[in-house]
Amino acid sequence: MEELLKLGSYKPIAVDDLTGTILDGYQKTAAAGRLGLDLVAVLPVDYLSDERITGEVWPKSGRASITKADVLEMAASGEVFPAKTSRQVMPFAPPQLAVPLGRLGRPNGTA
Repeated sequence: MEELLKLGSYKPIAVDDLTGTILDGYQKTAAAGRLGLDLVAVLPVDYLSDERITGEVWPKSGRASITKADVLEMAASGEVFPAKTSRQVMPFAPPQLAVPLGRLGRPNGTA
């Protein structure tokens, strides 16, 4: 939360365009929720079909490997992997987009 407030803007998170599964940016999305933001900027990707996107496990995660199916199955279950279990490697740079936090709040000040 502190980083988002310090920056004053929000860079897009990566999501699977078919399922809406957050692939990169779960912590940032959680922080946005704690700040009361209703919207987040997203970068949709074709997770299953794009062979350039790969997953890898973090050292000391307790897992030997992780597949795209593992990630999507966990998301579909409503559960999440522990922090620093995996990361999705995307060989392309996300667009340099920074959305001001004020644009992600409640529209017209509604409750």
